[in-house]
Order: sequence, then C-alpha cells, then structure tokens
Amino acid sequence: MSEQERMTYANMLKEARVKARLTQAEVAEQAGIALNTYSTMENGNRIPQAEKLWAAMLVLDLQPQDAEPEWLREWWAILKPLIMELPQATRGITMGRIVNILADAIRDGEPVGLKVVPKASYSEEDLEAMGIAAKRAPEDPDEELDGNTRI
Repeated sequence: MSEQERMTYANMLKEARVKARLTQAEVAEQAGIALNTYSTMENGNRIPQAEKLWAAMLVLDLQPQDAEPEWLREWWAILKPLIMELPQATRGITMGRIVNILADAIRDGEPVGLKVVPKASYSEEDLEAMGIAAKRAPEDPDEELDGNTRI
C-alpha cells in the first residue's frame, strides 16, 4: 500500500470507528496497537505504518476497494442478504452445499452438485426445511405448486 493510500485509509478510521460505536482505546486494544499510535493514525498527523493501519482497518471492517474485484463485490451484495435469511438450523447444510457446488465447478468445470436427487431420498424433515424448493413445478401453468388450481 502506497503512502498516499495509507493516508487515505487513515482518514477513514474515525468515521468507521464512530459508526462502529467504539472508542479509540477499544480499537487500539482490539488491533493490538498502542492507543497513541491509533490516535496519531486517526488524526492524520503522520503516515501510518502499513501493518498497524491494517490491524485497525480489520477491527473496523474497512477494506480497500481494490482488495476484491468489482464482480465479486456485486455477487457478495446479492448473496449476503440471502445467506443472512437462511434459518440457523439449516444454514450449515445449505452453505456446505454451496461450497460443494463451487468446488465441483472449480475441479470439473461444471457444477456437479446440481444433479437431480430423487425426492424419496429426502426425509420429511428435509423436505419441510426446503419449503417451496422441494416442490416440483406443475405441468399446467395454472396449477399452483400445492396442487390447487389458480382462479
């Protein structure tokens, strides 16, 4: 990180700290740096050492914009709210499936994890947890997923 970039990020520390509702002492302690070092960085008096700046940035969840490519930030913006909505009871299973699909795609070049699994192989509890995803699309476009006909 260049000196100019370090100063730019140092100038973001106070706003991020206030937003996180932390004191300078709390950030310094969590970052493992001296309070006067953190205070100097936040006040912009000197160009901060990269390692100490990174430690404070991690505590405040500040990331350089170029740390991740734009396409990844776009996908994360889509995926994060969906992941947050997953029921805690099935979150680990669902995230494990997603990881397996990604691993298959990396290894084989295609998402092998998307193979069709017979509905009979799932327990009633699994089907209940899957909700509408466990239902088969009706052949008749006027038929609802529960087998009823739309009016």
